[in-house]
Amino acid sequence: MFLHTEKKVAHHGQRSRPQLEALEQRWCPAVTSTFSSGTLTVTGDARSNNIQIVANGDQITVTSGRQTQSFSGVDSLTADLRGGRDRLNIDLSSTSSQTLNVTVMGGSGNDSVIANLNQLSASSTVNLDVNLGAGHDRFRLQDNGMSTDANLSLNLDAGTGNDFVTLDLGVFNQGSQASLMLNLGAGADRLRTTLGDVMADANLQMTVSGGGGNDRTNLDGGNTAANGTAALTFDLGTGRDYLTARFGSVGTNATFTVTGDGGSGRDIARINASAAIDAFLQLSGFERTFRNFQG
Repeated sequence: MFLHTEKKVAHHGQRSRPQLEALEQRWCPAVTSTFSSGTLTVTGDARSNNIQIVANGDQITVTSGRQTQSFSGVDSLTADLRGGRDRLNIDLSSTSSQTLNVTVMGGSGNDSVIANLNQLSASSTVNLDVNLGAGHDRFRLQDNGMSTDANLSLNLDAGTGNDFVTLDLGVFNQGSQASLMLNLGAGADRLRTTLGDVMADANLQMTVSGGGGNDRTNLDGGNTAANGTAALTFDLGTGRDYLTARFGSVGTNATFTVTGDGGSGRDIARINASAAIDAFLQLSGFERTFRNFQG
């Protein structure tokens, strides 16, 4: 605002009176989006932001508050949430891009990040690099299945804090490749994973590092078909950790391995599977192990 003096005709005993006049309102967006040479960068601030990033064909739309912007030709996406209790929803279910690289940096604060892939199309590639940072964060990856020869890479660092990670992944169809690298970091973390069947010539590699803290890991796995490959590794680190896992059948000429190390602390493993699965298990460092084999 500025000082405005209204002039009046002088009368005996009267003076001009100063008045305040309001300036036009100015709005500064809390979230900014910049695009250059195929790279879209979305940047938050120290406040709590709610960001929606939605792909439709070759176009990606970013919405936060009253601001909506659309970009075409994106092959690399970076979301830097910074401070605050942020909510990020990335929906790539309708993308037509064959290759997309996504980087998420949570920063400080208790953040929630959801990535929805729906079903990766044939021969497409999605690379996810997620660092949740400090705080009690939540991350969820949803994928209804991988089409023939599709590729998925997830590199997750949950950071410090009591984090909750959920992976809901559908069928890994013929020739598809999936690499899941999960570092839960310090804190009492929870991991819940649902995996679909691994079909012929598909390859699933999953590694979980628990870090420090009392962690709980729950895995609900599907079948590994003939000539399919599934290698699952759990290194739970220090703390009183729990591993609960269910596995389906293993087909002829399939490559299937489960390696689990409870680390230091009083750790417990519970395995539910057919009796044939026992030959594929390599468990150590667990003070108590419960095997529920059927058939």
